[in-house]
Amino acid sequence: MGDLIVRAKELENESERKLGGWGFFYYKEPEYEEAAHLLHEAANCYKAAKYWDEAAAIYIKLAECHLKTKRKHEFAANSYVHAAVCYESKQNIEKVIDSLGKAAEIFEKGLETMPADHCNQNAGKRYREIAERYESNQNKEKAAEFYEKAAELFEKAQLLMSANHCNHKAAQHAAQIQHYSKAIEIYEKIASHSLNDSLLKYQAKRYLLDAGICRFFRGDDLDSITKALEQYRKLDPTFSDTSEYMCQ
Repeated sequence: MGDLIVRAKELENESERKLGGWGFFYYKEPEYEEAAHLLHEAANCYKAAKYWDEAAAIYIKLAECHLKTKRKHEFAANSYVHAAVCYESKQNIEKVIDSLGKAAEIFEKGLETMPADHCNQNAGKRYREIAERYESNQNKEKAAEFYEKAAELFEKAQLLMSANHCNHKAAQHAAQIQHYSKAIEIYEKIASHSLNDSLLKYQAKRYLLDAGICRFFRGDDLDSITKALEQYRKLDPTFSDTSEYMCQ
């Protein structure tokens, strides 16, 4: 254990010398690639010793180092993801969320070096993970916010099933904190998207029903609810086959 920590510190110090910018007699360009390799090895040593905070701090340094290299976006973003995993081991949820958020932002900025679908999918995954952390901590407002952000990126990546899942979660949390207008907006959007996909269209009536229920709890008058249900029936003719619709 002690040998791992000693080795980690040696590698970290060596990486700092690579980034110092000065030789014995002249200024030199920082050697980011070599420094990144040393930091990666240092992080592995800290992880092996279960020094999670130290490992996370190295991964953040590594991310900053990667941002100076040609493959800056993906490698930097993944370093923040590794930092989040280390903070997770210490149950430091605030830092987990911060690291995942930085990873997502880097992926969103990575269009110049990576394919758009790849960037959007990975940024969406990180926002979904943030939403899950807020969900576990019963912060429904933040969970709804980040599930919706994840859904937007999955839509851009043409991952409709993942987008629908995140939107459904966002709508559920919005409804639970009585943000009924937002929940209705999302439920109707999911239903519309589902009807355009042969594999998902049969789920549309479920979302339309949930939207109708939210209208009821929002306090819409009977005439408004009836009109909305009629619009849903036109949008999806199978909606009128549900027992809940027929009881209206």
